[in-house]
Amino acid sequence: NEKLRQLQVNAMKCLLLLIGQCDCPDSHFSFNIDDLVLVGDSFATFLPGISLAMSRIISGDVKQGHLVTIYAIKVWYKTVGLVMADEHLVKDTCGKKMLSTEQSKLAKLIVNRTPEWVKSTGSKLDILLEKICNCTASNMHWKTRLELIELVNHLLPRCNKSFKESIGRLLEVLVGLIGDERPEVQTRCSQVLRSVSEKCIMSENKAFADVLSENLHSLTTSLPRLMRTLDDQGKLSTLRLLLGYLKLLGYKINVVLNSTAHLGRLSKALLQILEMDVTDVRIVEERRVASEVEPLQSPTELSNSNCLTKWIKPATQRKYFKYFNAEHIFALLQQICRVLGYYGNLYLLVDHFMELYQESVVYRKQAAFVINELLFGAIGIDVEVLSERETSVSIDDLKAIVTSIIEEYTSIENWHLVTSTNSECETSLKTNQPRLEDFASGSHSSYLCSTSQNLTVQDMNSNIWQICIQLEGIGYFAHVLKTEFRLLLMITLYPVLEKAGDETLFISQTAARTLVELCQACDYESLQ
Repeated sequence: NEKLRQLQVNAMKCLLLLIGQCDCPDSHFSFNIDDLVLVGDSFATFLPGISLAMSRIISGDVKQGHLVTIYAIKVWYKTVGLVMADEHLVKDTCGKKMLSTEQSKLAKLIVNRTPEWVKSTGSKLDILLEKICNCTASNMHWKTRLELIELVNHLLPRCNKSFKESIGRLLEVLVGLIGDERPEVQTRCSQVLRSVSEKCIMSENKAFADVLSENLHSLTTSLPRLMRTLDDQGKLSTLRLLLGYLKLLGYKINVVLNSTAHLGRLSKALLQILEMDVTDVRIVEERRVASEVEPLQSPTELSNSNCLTKWIKPATQRKYFKYFNAEHIFALLQQICRVLGYYGNLYLLVDHFMELYQESVVYRKQAAFVINELLFGAIGIDVEVLSERETSVSIDDLKAIVTSIIEEYTSIENWHLVTSTNSECETSLKTNQPRLEDFASGSHSSYLCSTSQNLTVQDMNSNIWQICIQLEGIGYFAHVLKTEFRLLLMITLYPVLEKAGDETLFISQTAARTLVELCQACDYESLQ
């Protein structure tokens, strides 16, 4: 309850000195392993009081200053690391203590660090650790977050058996801070993560990748619920955590992806998060403007600009999602998909998301978006990783994958969709038109461009966005294959030109940009 900050700090420094863990520049004394065991035995009695007091300070008012919080964190993990160290618990000193204090009134105060005591204490400390991690990971001062990394670095290698219930939580801290805004925190976090992953073995001989896989599976299970209920900051932290797990797993992500349960959880979570908001009536209304005036930037104007001489990251229509709208959350989701494409088995991922694409119109837009980003990540474009992958995807494999995706995108049922009440689709097919029930159910055996009299504005908006995302995908694929994409112009150029003349403004503008991207990728000087 002391209000004087310097006195608080000095008191905590004194505690560190008593346990032989002070950070003074001059060495006061040196302990061997037996000495440390004796000190740990002595302070085991005071562990509940010290750990509770420090956790209250750590979760206290931010007005106390970051220095007080940092020293409270330091005392907490230094004391816990001393008393709960796996190496110290092996040495049994209980017998000697009980003999010497058997007749003493102080005997009842002696704590015997038995396996039962260690298990019980570890469970109680895990509750405090959760509280400490939750309030410190989001602390505004970067030095406090940096000290949290030191807590993990101190406890994880020393107490992975006695603290086995907390391993997932400790790893979660590192993974969550890998994308911290401060470079000092990012750098230190990367160093600790690399050190931990190199040791590979966690408690009970469980592989490091297995622990990460379990945490990843648990996170993807709760991800849709979290994205619906959390605020933007919470969503950002959750997605950073997911991205961190994928980066940490690296090429070992394929072990996770080969599990049907893991892949299903991850893919459905991504598709639910990326569900788009298609209620904006302006998307349909803007086609009226497009039919009366020229598009803002026609293909001819684009071809005369400097954008054909140097590749620029493809511009896309601003998308609005059901569960978020912040651009930085969208950028994180793009990174997640690209990291998957970089490390993962591309054939497996594309096949899986293409199945979801074909499964239902509910998933189609999101699945197409993920597929586009997977291909971008596969060649390492604008993707941030911690380690290099084992093998890269060959150009022949990429060409085969891209060809199959484009054929699916430009098929009649996915390309000629109803985008207005007087859509050309209504008159282009006079015979064998399917029922609207087939369209609503996502059937692929019939044409989707049937009569539109019962379609809502949301249905037409959804179709517009699907076509735009598929057009953006074709532009992405061109940059993936570069000049090799020239061989695919036979199957892509006419469909894209057709959409460039579409009366829906969103579609025509997206198609115009796609044409420019085709020119850039294929190394043509102009659209003409």
